Amino acid sequence: MTYISPKFLSGKNQEYYNSMDLDDDLIGLYLTLGRRKPQNDYERELLAEIQKMKAEGVGIEFPFN
Repeated sequence: MTYISPKFLSGKNQEYYNSMDLDDDLIGLYLTLGRRKPQNDYERELLAEIQKMKAEGVGIEFPFN
């Protein structure tokens, strides 16, 4: 399970989470957390894959640099 500090998420609004300027790892993370709505077909497919993995009990990790 991914741990994200609440301090990191505080102060962010929905416009930030749905921004197309975010890195791919953050997009995946926010989709996983339910803070981002899919913006295109790729993100809809990614979210479906994430939900399938969650249902199977597979841990989801996003590497950050």
